[in-house]
Amino acid sequence: MRKEDLDRRCAEMKARMLAQRAAPAQPKSPKVTGRNLAKNTTGMEAAVADSVADDDVGALHKRIAALEAENQSLRMQVAALSSGRGTTTRSADDSVREQRHNFFKYSNVRRY
Repeated sequence: MRKEDLDRRCAEMKARMLAQRAAPAQPKSPKVTGRNLAKNTTGMEAAVADSVADDDVGALHKRIAALEAENQSLRMQVAALSSGRGTTTRSADDSVREQRHNFFKYSNVRRY
């Protein structure tokens, strides 16, 4: 895309955002739940509305269970990483000793 096209699209998006912000907030309609719908409808329609609501609730419960299981597994991974199992820490003395050893091992310096 050319710079002119990008500038034009940017201006359009900015105008849309400003118009949306300037527009009065639309009041949200009351949420239609199984209970509210049952009051407004009769017999078969209420049963269908309740079954749809139950399906949504069941799907949400499944999603919540899946997210909780994922959360638990992630917590276990974080705990395993933060505990530092299997890592050994070397002291400064160990490092110095190894450096001296390697220096004398690989150098031509001989002690007489």
